[in-house]
Amino acid sequence: MYDYLQEQQKVPLITGVELRRNLVEFCQNVAEKVHFNHLDFFEGDVRSYQPEKLDVMIALHACDIATDFAIHTGIRLNASMIMCAPCCHKELRPQLHSPEVLQPMLQFGIHTGQQAEMLTDTLRALLLKAYGYETKVFEFVSLEHTSKNKMILATKRKNVTQPDAKIMAQIQALKEMYGIKKQTLELLLQDQLPIENIGCKC
Repeated sequence: MYDYLQEQQKVPLITGVELRRNLVEFCQNVAEKVHFNHLDFFEGDVRSYQPEKLDVMIALHACDIATDFAIHTGIRLNASMIMCAPCCHKELRPQLHSPEVLQPMLQFGIHTGQQAEMLTDTLRALLLKAYGYETKVFEFVSLEHTSKNKMILATKRKNVTQPDAKIMAQIQALKEMYGIKKQTLELLLQDQLPIENIGCKC
């Protein structure tokens, strides 16, 4: 991405945020060796990341609710684009209550996991829409490369002071249907989950 932007005669300013020190050091060394002077990495948590400006937020395979933290960071910093490729979907599965009509299908464990994944990313996409983002969910690479090939792409279309009530009602209906009591991104956006007091349960 950095190389592409340079080829387009742009001056890219890219920051990678990573908890693992060894990975930060490795990536920073590589960036310096290839003279990507505005590509920097630092050890830290995206929840406390506070740049002066953020145009694009990208999160690749952030585990479980770490994807929610990344999306929330993009929304709170008013990013013009948010791109997330979610990884595991652990948060909702223990809460998932099968609606009676779906119980014959969801009695099989693999289907329950797939349903939890689809519900998780649907709630994320709807929350992005509710907060002024045009949102798409699609496969971005072939399954032969990775099974984690889903992309949530959100583009800022309007500034909102309150989330869209119609979309929030859809979210609530889905949560009630599946017995969901807690979804991290929704709580973060409602300021009901202090970002400094919760750790990623990955």
